[in-house]
This record gives sequence, C-alpha cells and structure tokens, in this order.
Amino acid sequence: MSAIVDIGPGTRVGIENEQVDYRLAEACGEKHAHDAALDYRLNRPRGQYGVERIGRGWDAEFDRRPGTTLDSQAEVDEVRAIMAGIHPQTGQVLLKPKLAVAPAAKLGGREFVEAVHEAASRSGITVEQMLAHDEKAAERFARLERVLARRGQTHRAPVADLEQVAAAAGVAMEEVYDAEELAKARAHADDRVEVGCKGRDLVLTRPRTPDALGGLLPEEMALRMDELWMDSVRRGARLLEDWCAYGMAGHHGDGQRARRVDTTGWAATITWHRTTRSIDGGIGDPHFHAHVMVPNLVRCEDGKWRAVANGGRDLYRHCQAISELVLALYRHEVSAEYGIGWEWREKTRQWEMKGFPEDLRRLYCRRSAQIEAEVGAEATPGQRRAAGKRTAGAKVHSTRAEERAFWRQMAEQGGFNVDQVIRDVLGYEPPEDGLGPAGTPPPDEPDLDQVCARVWDPETGATSSEKTASEAQLLARVARACPTGLSDAEALRTLTDRVLASDHAVALPHAEGGPLRHTRRYTSSVIVKAERTIVASATERLAEGVATVPAHQVQEAIEAFTADRGHGLDEEQDALVRRLAGAGHGVEAVVGIAGSGKTTVMDAAHRAWAAAGLSVHGAATAAVAAAKLRAESGMTSSTVAAQEERIAHGSGLEGVDVLVVDEAAMLNDLALADLVVEAGRTGTKLVMVGDPKQFRAIGPGGAFKRVHKLVGGLTLTQNRRQKDPVERAALRIWREGEHATTLAMWAETGRVVATDTLAETYAAMVAAWWTDRAAYANVHDALDGVLMLAATNDQVDALNERARVVARQDGHLEGADVEFWLSRGDRLDLAVGDLVRVRKNDYRQGEEDVLNGYRGRILEVNARRGALVEWRQGSKTTPSWIRPEQIADGGLTHAYALTIAAAQGLTVDTCHTLGLGADAHAAYPAMSRVKKRSTLYLPAAELESEEVHRQLGEARTGEERLDRVITAYHATLVDEDQGMVTDQLDGRSPQDAAPTPVVRLTLEQAHAGRGPTAAEAAPRIEELRRELAAAQERVEAAHTDLVQAAAQTPRRWGRHSAERRVDDLQEVLDRARTHHQDLACQLQQVKAEAVAADVAIARRSAAAPRRPVVRPRGGTPLDPAVQGAPGQHPAQTAPPVAAERSVRRPRHGG
Repeated sequence: MSAIVDIGPGTRVGIENEQVDYRLAEACGEKHAHDAALDYRLNRPRGQYGVERIGRGWDAEFDRRPGTTLDSQAEVDEVRAIMAGIHPQTGQVLLKPKLAVAPAAKLGGREFVEAVHEAASRSGITVEQMLAHDEKAAERFARLERVLARRGQTHRAPVADLEQVAAAAGVAMEEVYDAEELAKARAHADDRVEVGCKGRDLVLTRPRTPDALGGLLPEEMALRMDELWMDSVRRGARLLEDWCAYGMAGHHGDGQRARRVDTTGWAATITWHRTTRSIDGGIGDPHFHAHVMVPNLVRCEDGKWRAVANGGRDLYRHCQAISELVLALYRHEVSAEYGIGWEWREKTRQWEMKGFPEDLRRLYCRRSAQIEAEVGAEATPGQRRAAGKRTAGAKVHSTRAEERAFWRQMAEQGGFNVDQVIRDVLGYEPPEDGLGPAGTPPPDEPDLDQVCARVWDPETGATSSEKTASEAQLLARVARACPTGLSDAEALRTLTDRVLASDHAVALPHAEGGPLRHTRRYTSSVIVKAERTIVASATERLAEGVATVPAHQVQEAIEAFTADRGHGLDEEQDALVRRLAGAGHGVEAVVGIAGSGKTTVMDAAHRAWAAAGLSVHGAATAAVAAAKLRAESGMTSSTVAAQEERIAHGSGLEGVDVLVVDEAAMLNDLALADLVVEAGRTGTKLVMVGDPKQFRAIGPGGAFKRVHKLVGGLTLTQNRRQKDPVERAALRIWREGEHATTLAMWAETGRVVATDTLAETYAAMVAAWWTDRAAYANVHDALDGVLMLAATNDQVDALNERARVVARQDGHLEGADVEFWLSRGDRLDLAVGDLVRVRKNDYRQGEEDVLNGYRGRILEVNARRGALVEWRQGSKTTPSWIRPEQIADGGLTHAYALTIAAAQGLTVDTCHTLGLGADAHAAYPAMSRVKKRSTLYLPAAELESEEVHRQLGEARTGEERLDRVITAYHATLVDEDQGMVTDQLDGRSPQDAAPTPVVRLTLEQAHAGRGPTAAEAAPRIEELRRELAAAQERVEAAHTDLVQAAAQTPRRWGRHSAERRVDDLQEVLDRARTHHQDLACQLQQVKAEAVAADVAIARRSAAAPRRPVVRPRGGTPLDPAVQGAPGQHPAQTAPPVAAERSVRRPRHGG
C-alpha cells in the first residue's frame, strides 16, 4: 500500500519547514530533523537506518553521492534548502516560490460586485459601459465575477484590485465596507504568503505480516529481511525517477501543447521508520516503511529549473504502480532467499505471508484500529491522514532491542507460541546467520493466464468499476497479480506488454504527443462484447410487435387503475402506458426523475398486459425494492440476481412475456447484456425503468442511457413527491447540471448546515433527527417519516452509535444491552427498543420472508434466541426472530441511520444527509427522498483543503464558513458519464453534450418574485391564500358567536352553564386564531424561501459565464411584504451557521 502527500510551505520564514522536518527525522514521531541527525550521525547502530540520498540530481547538481546518508546538521540543512528551492551551497534561488495576497489584505467580493452593479443601474448603463474607459479595471471586475461563480459568494478579493475597479466605477469603498475592516485590508495590502507545493512524499509500506514476522525473527534474519525491503524501495524509487523526473516547457492551452523536457534528475531522500506512532504512550506497532521525499524542482536540459512531473500529476498517476512494483520485488526476493510463500487475503487486500496467523497479524494493527475508530474503515486516504494527525502520540524513545522484546511479549501474552509461528511461516528452523537455506528453489514465474484472469476479473479487476484503465493503472494491476512477485522492473514491463496483447485487453484510440507517461487507455473484451450485444438487441428488436395490447384494453386498464387508485394518470404517464403496451418494441427504456411515480405507472401498464393474458415479471437490484415493485404494481417480482441465477442454471425467462427491471440504470452492462440475450432468446419484452442521474451502475455502466436514446424512450419529468417549491426547483436545477446553484439555493433557505469538524456534524445530525422523530408517536411512523443518511457504512455506524446514546438517555431502550459477536471480529449491542435493519435476505418456508432493507423495532432480545423484531410492511405489522447465527453473519444492524444506497426507493417527510463522500449521483437521490424538507450537513475540516485554508485564513463569519464549505463540497461532486467504449473504438463521437443552461435572473427580478422558484411556489401560495381566507372567515364567525353568546347565554342557560358555553366558544375562537396564524406563518415562509432561493440563483447568474439562457418561468410576483433582503428565509432549529443566515419566522399571535 502507498500514499503520496503534497508538502506545502512552512509556517516559518526561511528554509525551515515542519513538514519537511518530519520526513527527515529518523524515527516516526520525531518533530525536528536535527534531533535525528545529532543523535545518530556517529556510531549509528545496526538496524537504525539513516536518511539517505537518492536520485541522479544529487551528483549532477549538488556534488553529493546518491546512496549516502545525512550525517550532520549541515547536510540536513542542505535538504531543507533544496526543498525551499534554494541552492544549498550558493544560496541562489533556483525556483521562485509561489506567492499570494495575504488573507488580511482581502475583502468580500460579493458586496463589492453588487455595489458596482447598483452604481451602474443608478446611472442607467451597464457595468461594461461604465468600465469601458478603463480596460484593466473591466478585466479585473470580469475576473472577480467569474471567480465568485466558481468559488462561492463569500470569495474575498485583494483590496488593491477592488480599489482600482472602484476608482473606475466611481464607487466609494467606504460606502461598501466597514471602516475598520477596510483600514485593516489597506494596511496589509502589500503582504504576501507563500503557497504551492514544495515537494511530495511518497510513503511505501509492507503488508503487516512481514512487519510482524520481522519483529519476532532472530536479529540477523530480521535485519536481512529489512535489507531486502530497503533494496526493493530503492529500485522502485529509481524507476519512478526514470518515469517522472522531467520538466515542462512551453505554453499549454489555446491550441498549444507544452512539451516534456529531460532533466539531470532529482535530489530526493528516503527516510526509514521502523514503527507506527506511539500507542497509549508506549511503543508503536511494527511498521517498517519508507518516506521518499521528492523536491518540486529539477534542472532541465536547457539549464532552467522547473517544477517536476507536470505539476506533480505524473507522480500521483504512477504512485500505485511504483508501490505495487516495490511489493512485487520484495515478494520475489523473500521467496528466492527464504522460500516463503504468499497468499491473497481479502481482509487486507494484499499478499500476506503464508502460515502467519490472522489473529496475530491483527494484534499488531493497534494504530490502524485507532484511526479506524476515528474515521472508519472506509475513510479516504486524506481522511485517514487527518485522523492520524489528530490521534498521533508523541515520540517514544526506544531502541530496536526494546521494540523487539515488546512485540515478542505481545505475541506471547496473546497466547501464541512465537517459535512455532516462525517455523510455520519458514517451514524450517531459522538459521543463526540470517541467510536463507541453500537449495531454495527459485520463485515460480508468473503464469500469463492467471495474471490476465486477475487483471481483467469482472468483479475485482481493472475494469470492475470503470470501463477503462490507463497503462499506468494496469502496470500496478499486473504487479499485484503476481503472487511470488517480479525479479525487476523489466520483468514488469515485459509481462504488462503480454497482458495488453492478450485477447482480454482492447486498446482504445490514443492521441500521441501528450506530456504524461503511460496514458494509453484500455478496456476489456468482455465490456466491448456486452455493449455491442445490448445496442444490437435494442436496435434489432425495434417494432418487433412483442407484448402488444389492443388500444381498447389499454384504455380499460387505465380506467380501472384510476378507479382503484382514486386518481388518474397525468399526460406523461398516460402516454408512457400506451407506449409500453402498444409500441411492441422488444427492448424499452424509461427514464423517470426522482418522485415521478415510476413504480406507480408500472401498475397501470401491468393491468394492460395482464388484460391481454401476458405473463409479467418484475426485477430490481435489491430484494426490498423488488418487494416494493410487487406491492405497488402487482406483478410477481424478484431480484436481478435471482433472474441471473435462473438464466445460468434454470429455465431463464421462458414463460415470461414481459420483464420489468426497476432502477435499471444501476445495472452494470455485463448483467444487462445477460438479460438482453435471454430476453431475445425467449421473445420476452424487456422494459428497463431508471434514472441515469441517480446512483451509477454497480460496475461498468452506461448502456441504459444509450438504449433510452436508441429506442426513443419516454421520460417522466413531473416531480410528484416534493411538496415544497424550493425542493422541487432546486432538484430540477440540479438535474440540469447546475449543482453549485442548487447548493446555493439550499444554503440560502437554511437547508445546509456547516460545522467545523465531522464530530460536530454527527452531533448536529443526531440532534435534528431526534427532534423530528419526537413528532411521531408510533415508532413505525417515525421510521417511515424521518431519515438520517450518509455515504459510507462507517459514517452510518458513527451516527448509529451516537443515536443509540440519545435513545438510551431518553428511555427508548429498555434493559441492558445484549452483546453479539460478529464473524468479522466486531461486536453488536442490541436492546429492547433498538431500531434495526436487515442486511441479508432470509427467505422462509411457511413464514413471511425477511428481506434485506426491512427496518423495525426490537421487542425482545437474548443471546440464545437472538432478536425478536417487529416490522411493518404496508399496513401489516409482523414480528420475526433473527437468530444469533444470522446476527453473527452480519444479517442485522442498527437503523437509526442508513447509507444513501440503502434508502433507495424510500419516501419520507424529512431527511438529514451527510454530504461527505456523496458524489452527484448519490447526493441527488439522498436529497430527493422527502415530501417536506431535506437538510445537507457538511464538515469544513474534511472538505476544505489545507492549501485553500492557508490562502483564505479562518472564516470570519458563519456565512463565510457556510459558503466556503459549499464551494469545497461542490468540487467533490463527480458527475461523469461512463459512456460507451464502442463509440471510441468505432471512431464515433457521442453527441456532444449541450452546454448546461443557466437561468438568467437579476436580483431585482428575484426580489420582485419573478424567479423560477417563485413560479414553482405560486400554486402553493395561492392554495395557502385560499386556506387563509377561509380561516379568516372561521375566526370572524367564531368571534361573532362568542360575542352573541356572551350577551345572551346568562338569560337562557343560567350563570354556570353560560360560563361553560362562553369558555367553549372561546376555545373554538382560540383554535381558529391559532390555525389562522399557522397558515399565515406558512404563507410567509413559502414566500420568503422562494425569494431567498431565487436570490441565490440570481447571484450565480450574475457571475456565471455566458451560456444558453433559460428564462425564468412566469408566475405571480410575490407580495411586497416578503421582498426582503437577499438571503432572508425562515430560521430553523439548527446550529448557529444555519440560523445566522436566516430571518426570523413570524411568531404566533403577531
């Protein structure tokens, strides 16, 4: 495993850089490089490895020999100087540092842009006309607007630039900014901070079994294994230099292409660390790893010093290939010298030493467990690094002998016979001299067929998740596919060429001449075959006349549907039913946006097919989704996996006239090709229903979208789920590709909560979820009414853990927890009252099936019988026992929070979603699950990069923090279409995507209620006005009744009865007034939120580059009473950031 990390500028002046110092320290946890140099420069003991130089640049440029170590403080300072871009002997600046305006010299850009536009408006001219006399000022202003659109509305600009534009526009800076803030910015106008990358740290690690064995072996043998590892690292580092130690010359862009320039090599270093960070104040785990620190400068053949490897891009691209090669070299050397075997372990996703106990390996993973406890096993490398910094223990001074004694004691206290473990791995007694036994057979040569099978495995290979892989990625895959490793780099090159020449690989057209190395992309022959099969079937089966229904029967089915449902089909749905039942295409594809009623429409279509005597089956990727399809459409349904099993080993689709596949866009092309082939064999009509904008296919996908285009499939565009106009407008704009605008709309209307840390985000989510849950008296209503979602299982576990604490504190859990041991080594605590979810299907004979995705409440739990859980499916409530062995196998988990994927198909009232880790295809279904309101939670520390934070400084207000975290999150929203590789192979360019339309809207239009959200809100506003008028009439009638009763009842009813009647009428009046006030508040809220959302659109529109224009829909302008300041919206019960951006809701009674 490996990682590569940018080394940024230091926080101190000169050559000192704490990030560099850490990588020059000879022990993990050292803070200062000079500590290591002074401690170890003389009489360095065996097994204490110094920082060594590596790279041709040392000899060529600095008169130092590669392979030597840093043995004095002066030599450490030489490396510091090189990392700072300074010649260590002459002091010459080799590469000027990149500087940026200091954060203190910047002011908010949005208010300035609005002031300039306002000044132009007062003059009756455009901004362009106002600045036409000053070309530089006009360019600066245009750039400021573009940056605002890209980075967010709280972007801050240099005061000097703003003053130049202000002078040209006739805008007084004192009227735009607070006097103290303006004075501070002017005082710091000339301040600069250093930014950019000083170098990169490639971290190379061994699997834990060699580390652990090395801590237990006799000293001489352990040292020899260290030497084999170090030699493998050096060989890998030299190859990385061959690949990436180049510079770039010339301009890149505007039709020009920069060229790669050869260099004299780089002056890098390797630092060896024996252990992890300290754990609980003691010695860390055995973890012999290398830090290869590469400075971001090389001397090119033309004599100029330049940045390395195309801005470092090629280092990142080759990081995994070098890591896998180093591991393969090490496996080969260890096998050749000691005859040790290797086995692939899914737990670690690495080749581990055969015979080494898994329990003992885990014993030496305490540091990893610390980090996983902080961020979870599914955390990204960046999140793990951040967690590592937060949990890092101080350095513990220990000798190699002390460490080895401690690790042996750990094993013995864990119940392991250390000598027997060593014999099990080696197969013989370890030799005293540490050398391998004579006559050890050489490692097996890699078997080409086996390597190809691993590299192109459909489930785990290079194209198992994406359709293509670069040559750099395939180099890594090939190295990993060799159990006994590779002898050298040339062996990797030769074997990779053979793999790429095999029938498994298909090379895609490649444009030569780019600066990056190993860029050619490949796909697998299986994917090519699947794509061609799907396209051919969809085309050949057009108008096949399959599963057609006479028009009168279709009409009767629609009328029956309307009578049973109590509502009819809209125009789109009606057209879709008639198309599916009447067109006769063998393959159909239907796109339906979230909330468009895709599954409901299938009920009407099923009725039509059934009326014609056709057999209809349904399928979905998940069992619970299949159950929902069956419940809502009436058709017999199962999982896609069950259908594939029948195709492979049973009757397939024989006897099935129509197969409806729900959520078909999630189906990968290989599975879809199997269905297409079988449907063609049996003459079955295949109807695929899905949405490419939601979850991506599980594996290589993209064919669903192409089929929809080929067959001219219909699209359901009406959102029937969301009741709130802001939700509907925002989701529609999201689908159009304007994710930044949607995020701004959510933020302006209080639907985004920004916190500093992930822990704060968890706390805010659980608190808000618990508040919403309290509104439901019935636990099943609560499960169906409110959701808490996250992208990964680890995040869900963290939310569940915190929610259980609150549930216990509030008395929702009864009795003590019962602990269940899970097969993967974890524990699951369950108590009566716990909310739980099934994670594996349990098909039961003579009982109700319990399916993956079911959620319920525990009624009883004990270690012997398991958990008795009450589920509600539809209107039926059923208790079922989940046995201990099912729980141990991971069949049950807590259900306070769900993954976004697990919530697919659910509709609730409110939803709280953690955005971290959710791309555009996951965020959209997460935020579209609700009928009422969604809230997105974003932790700033996990999203904003250190580089951006260094440039911008600390957020000055809650609004700035919110906008910055939204900008950072937007940068993570990958929304790429996998496309069709056959387009590239056939030289056929897919139709160029139309530019994303931008709604052109001014702030004046937004405040006047003439924006798209206001148009979306108009029907709801009119409905509320009618309800408000009726409520006012009820108030007036109740008031009249009360006045009359007060005057008449004493004479008619007597004093006591009269008082009771007056009290009753007063209560009626109070209720009428409360209802009237509630409606007035709702009306005010809808109006204010619509304006706030449109203000967000207008601000994005003003700063966006000119693209196709979508005029805002018409609609009734909002009342002047709600034409408030930009950003106004009703406040919510939320952390301060959300509240700071909000306006106050009208209070009852006033």
